[in-house]
Amino acid sequence: MIEQSIQGFVEGLAACEPVPGGGAAAALAGGMGAALGAMAIQFTVGKKKYADLREDLERDLALLEELSQGFLSLVEEDAAAFLPLSRVYAMPNGTQEEKEARELAMEAALMDAVQPPLGMLRLCRRTADALERIERMVSPLMISDVGCAATLTQSCAQAAALNVLVNAKLLRDDTVAQRLIRETQETSHQVAEILGPVYAKVEGALCRRY
Repeated sequence: MIEQSIQGFVEGLAACEPVPGGGAAAALAGGMGAALGAMAIQFTVGKKKYADLREDLERDLALLEELSQGFLSLVEEDAAAFLPLSRVYAMPNGTQEEKEARELAMEAALMDAVQPPLGMLRLCRRTADALERIERMVSPLMISDVGCAATLTQSCAQAAALNVLVNAKLLRDDTVAQRLIRETQETSHQVAEILGPVYAKVEGALCRRY
């Protein structure tokens, strides 16, 4: 899926097919957010003015490149995890045995389906930390890209959270469901608390003419 053209991926999203869907779109947004952060560093590191920050910048560059690839892997993983769930919905449930088999299959498929978006949230948390750091270090010419990276990462976190919650609420195991919901809400809020101020700083800097 990640080898598709942009047009092919977008057309796939619009099609009446189970995948790609919101999870894959969220992962792609996260990948682009981390990549933009990496780009901002690439245009900063190596310049004499930022020589004292080189080690820190290179560390975050490697991290953001790793995170971007992690998000792209989750594009594929999300699609692979959702397909079995879509098949469970088509299972017969006329007899008691069929209902029980369907319920067991549904529980397993739901647990598999929440893993990719939960992984996205965890990557978003790490990306948010990196973007918060580099906002203070990169060239002023690149801060708009850091702001865009923050927006994309925030969008990924929000969309990923919804993709966890829509499946977690259907789990029969309430203890597991509540644990997933709690982690999802906590991580999503943490990302927002970090990236909200990053975006505000970037916007404020860009609004100052002098």
